Amino acid sequence: MAGKSKQVVYSGIAHEQILTIMLFIAKKGYPDTSIKFCDQLYDFGETLGSYPEKYTICHHNPFKKRNLRCTPFKNFVFIYSVSEAAVTILAIIHSSRLK
Repeated sequence: MAGKSKQVVYSGIAHEQILTIMLFIAKKGYPDTSIKFCDQLYDFGETLGSYPEKYTICHHNPFKKRNLRCTPFKNFVFIYSVSEAAVTILAIIHSSRLK
């Protein structure tokens, strides 16, 4: 049986990154797609509240040292922390930036 979901909180940086992604897609000529993708990013982020430990600690040293978790979503990676009360999404970055 699943436990109670944790609250999902987005950092200011994560909100800005989603907006940047949305504007990038819109500027490429796909305004409707940009809104849909933005919604998908937020929807996926909300799912992390149900099973936050499902994804492993990041393998990339700056994140690993801080005990942060990473999970892929399409071409992006959600970087988040888990506390007793909440999941905090700290950043959403393009996966190519982690190579």
